[in-house]
Amino acid sequence: MLPYPPGGCPMSSGMQLAAGTRTDVGRVRKANQDSLAVVDSAALGGLADGLYVVADGMGGRAGGEIASSLAVQAVSEAVRDRLAETAPAADGSDLVEALAAAMRAANEAVWGQTRARPELRGMGTTCVAVLVRARVAAVGNVGDSRAYLLREGAITQITHDHSLVQEHVRAGDLSPEEARSSRFRNVVTRAIGVASLVEPDVACLRLADGDCLLLCSDGLTNMLRDGEIARILASEPDPQTAADRLVDAANERGGIDNITSVVVHAGVFVPLDLPGGTNGEVTLPREPLGAAAAASRPRRGYGLFAVAAPWTLAAALAVVLWMVGSGAFRLTPQWPFLAPVPPPAPRAPAAAPIDYARLHYGAPALVTTKPVRGWPLACDPQGAVYAMTLAGKVIRLEPDGQVRGDFGPPVHLAIAPPERSWAADPAGNLYVSVRRERAIYKHAPSGTRIAVIGEGRLQDPQGVAVDARGRVYVVDGTRLLRFPAEPPPGERANGSR
Repeated sequence: MLPYPPGGCPMSSGMQLAAGTRTDVGRVRKANQDSLAVVDSAALGGLADGLYVVADGMGGRAGGEIASSLAVQAVSEAVRDRLAETAPAADGSDLVEALAAAMRAANEAVWGQTRARPELRGMGTTCVAVLVRARVAAVGNVGDSRAYLLREGAITQITHDHSLVQEHVRAGDLSPEEARSSRFRNVVTRAIGVASLVEPDVACLRLADGDCLLLCSDGLTNMLRDGEIARILASEPDPQTAADRLVDAANERGGIDNITSVVVHAGVFVPLDLPGGTNGEVTLPREPLGAAAAASRPRRGYGLFAVAAPWTLAAALAVVLWMVGSGAFRLTPQWPFLAPVPPPAPRAPAAAPIDYARLHYGAPALVTTKPVRGWPLACDPQGAVYAMTLAGKVIRLEPDGQVRGDFGPPVHLAIAPPERSWAADPAGNLYVSVRRERAIYKHAPSGTRIAVIGEGRLQDPQGVAVDARGRVYVVDGTRLLRFPAEPPPGERANGSR
């Protein structure tokens, strides 16, 4: 995402918002399972300038319509309620937290209906939303509905699809063209209402005068390429006409799915006089934004370690270590995870060597009351833990429990965290958090699974880290937990570790 200037973002700017919306059943479907909402400043109690939501339902005709409608309503109501409970923050952190909480509330609403009404079992919905105040926009998504930013003629997708084909694109297994034609292109890996918990991806974006935002369902993006979408957005001065033209163009291409577009102009939008083309596309200059750059980073989907051979695990670990060592994870020039760490002070008497492979794990304990992101997470040899708050602030948790957060301004990551996270202990054992299994798998260097940590105790395990004593840290939803590590029973003469 775009970084903030020194001093943060202004709380007010006088920048006006204008929106146009259109949802259409398309040329093939019999019912429209898409839903949308535009909530203005008055409806938000003056606490934000606008909220824009698009949801694409699934799970049968009735179920899809209900799921998307419930999600849109729940997000709209929960955002307003959450903003009323929190003080405005100059860095937009309150917007991020409100939107994330609203999407979780939508998940609870849809999931509750599936549990209460058996005929609706299997329904769910995608959701993409943008919450704007002054020049700050919080952008969140679950599923493959998208948000785009058009700035000075350059279009950038500012959300990452939670879909099977996009996981393979990011992993380098498929090209974007192959993904567009794949028969699995509609398979999502994350959705609202299909499980008791969901973790939305939410981050901040700083708006500039003349920006254009687009929220849409995949019924639009499966029919039109990004260049074609950019051409329509860039050349049309009226957001309502732009929304209509996008839907009409998708229908002209076949309209095989429901189509929804929400177009938002921030400030004074100046259309471009673009030359015509034979295929409706135009080559536009691209502005390198954080989300677009991060989209090219490899990222593995479900099933990687379930079928991985030992050499695959070793190769994956080697790649991770190389990336850390080469600075591939560096987000700012002073990224604290990579700072040199002084050697530990000498201790006497020397502790007995730890047999990491044979450690047992107790019940997890809450490390801090601060909500944190699912990624990144790291430990240093002295036992300090680094995590990132929902607002993008890096914090250091000292071994004595004290929290430090003096690592500079917030870091604005690409929206999507990895589906899996892994860490290694000093003996080379690999720890992999598996979200769908709600557990952490521990593998020996040979690749053999030797332990399952947290089974039955975790809801949404994400980032994982291991300290020098073998204790395992994990972000469960937004809670940072620590599993104590102990030698096997009968070998605990030195006490708990």
